[in-house]
Formats: sequence, C-alpha cells, structure tokens
Amino acid sequence: MFLLFLWTNATAFFYEGYVIVCILIAQVKELGLYDAVFVGPTGERLRANNKIILLYMMKHRFRLMTVAILALTMAVMVTFFGLYHMRLILRGVTTNESAKWADANDYYTHLMDTWRENARACSAAVKLLINQNVGPLMNEKRQPSSIGQKSGDDDPHRDGNPINNLEKNGKVPDELNGQVSGGVAPGSLASKVPLPHPGDMPSNIYNIGLWGNLGEVLWPRYCRPQKRKGNWGNALETSQTVFWLKEEVTN
Repeated sequence: MFLLFLWTNATAFFYEGYVIVCILIAQVKELGLYDAVFVGPTGERLRANNKIILLYMMKHRFRLMTVAILALTMAVMVTFFGLYHMRLILRGVTTNESAKWADANDYYTHLMDTWRENARACSAAVKLLINQNVGPLMNEKRQPSSIGQKSGDDDPHRDGNPINNLEKNGKVPDELNGQVSGGVAPGSLASKVPLPHPGDMPSNIYNIGLWGNLGEVLWPRYCRPQKRKGNWGNALETSQTVFWLKEEVTN
C-alpha cells in the first residue's frame, strides 16, 4: 500500500505539472510573446527570448508558475523516494536493516584489510628470518668447530631450527626492526602470529531474489492460504511441544 501511495502521488504530481506547463505555453502563444518587443528597465527595447518570457510569466502568472515548479519538484522527489524503496525491496531489507548491513560491510572490510596487512607483515618477517638465520646456521654447521668454540651442533641453546631458537629467546634480531611491512617491527615473535581469516561475509537470509522479494511485498505471507487447525488444535500442539521440551530437559 505504501508503494502504491508513492507511485500514485508521483503520477499525480507529474500530471499536474504537465497540465500547468501546457496552460502556460498556450498563454505564451496566445499573447504572441515570442514576436513581442519588451522594454528594459533603462528604456532599451529588447527582442523576446526564453529568459525574458520566463521573467514575464513569473511576474504576470506568478501563481501558475509557482504551482508548476512545486508540482514538478515534488514529482521528482517522490519518484526518487519510491525508487529508493524499490531498491530496498530488491535487496530484501528495511530502511533500518540497510543501515545495519552497511555498518556490517564496513566492519568486514576493516577486518579483511587488517588480515591482509597482518599476512604481509608475517610473510615479510618469515622471509627475513629465513634469509638472516637459516643461511648463517647452515654455513656454521658445514664449518668444523675451532678450538675453544662450540659448533652449531654442540650449542645447547640451538635445536637446529632458527625460528624455535628465536622463540626461546623471545626477541627478533635487531636487523629485523624497521623492516617489516608497514614500517613497524615488534620486538617479539608473539606479535607475528598470523590472524585467522575473517571468513565470508554473512548473507541476508531474507533476500530470496528479485521475484521472491517482489512477491513478499505484493502478496505477503499472512495473505496466503494456510492450513488452520483452529484455536484448540493450535493450543494442543503448543502444549505438546512445551511438554516434550520439558521432558527432554528433565532427562
């Protein structure tokens, strides 16, 4: 009913504006204003043009011109208002829900941007850790231990995995600081833990497609024929359901 109200008013406003414009055009032709010569405020004689004729009609047909402008303005406004509600119907949301879904989309975009930045930072950190620690560690294992020095295999603080060694120390090498994506390098590997993926954006379960949404508006569910059991049948079914739920909880 509300959409019918909007489109009826929009049609009425357009029709009203069209009729008044036709009346004004007929008066312009009847008075022969395009062939007339007008006198300016300083006494100069001016040939007729659209601007001069419009000013003349605004002065001598002020009421008709005002109503025409008002009718056409309201027609455009009501039309766009109706198109906005049609857009809501096609999306399967209300005005309040559309604002909430917009906030949800913004928050999901923020989560995805944070996840991508974290993924880039973790990737950069892992590459630097591998380049700066795995290479020297492999070279150290290949070289025989010198007198008075422990080799990589004899060092009790090393287990063969540079990342595990760094986790035990709890610090990132100084050369890693300032080289992580974004210009910020934390001082511990704990902040390099990848964030879980936010997952897919939740979908609107009430959006059942173009024709389905239109059908919900033109033929609501409460107007459709349904199998009715009567008041006693509904009450009995409800009481049985509640009793079954209580029995399940008790057991």
